[in-house]
Amino acid sequence: MQQDEKKKLRETLLKRRTALTKEQVRDGSQGAVELIRTLAEWKNACEVLIYWPIRGEVDVRPLSMELWQRGCRVLMPRCRPDAYGQMDIACAACEDDLTPGAFSIMDRTRTSVRQSLPASPTSPSFRRSALTGVAIGSATAAATTTVYSPPMT
Repeated sequence: MQQDEKKKLRETLLKRRTALTKEQVRDGSQGAVELIRTLAEWKNACEVLIYWPIRGEVDVRPLSMELWQRGCRVLMPRCRPDAYGQMDIACAACEDDLTPGAFSIMDRTRTSVRQSLPASPTSPSFRRSALTGVAIGSATAAATTTVYSPPMT
């Protein structure tokens, strides 16, 4: 996808999300979270790459909380402060590990990162067990999640 196409797509999706009411976002998010919880990959996951929602995105924070309670590794994208447009994946052990980063996106505290990985699901250190996305429609919520299980070494 070209940069201009990506920019237009982001703008279109942001407009659609901002047009949703808080109730629509809440209801769609709850539906998406419940659907994700039915997945075998979710139930068996010990390490999950997930995001902290902003600007009307599907609210998957209950999933993060559940993962922390289960003792799972929660990986989140983190914008590189010195490299615009580049991201890493950082491990967050709890909500307190998160602080506002680039674009006010909550991410792993930069000064106390215990582990940071390149943000590439094609990296040889990752084995992808499920890869899908999350979306809210006006009538229904369809959801799946990105779940990574690292190979045992």
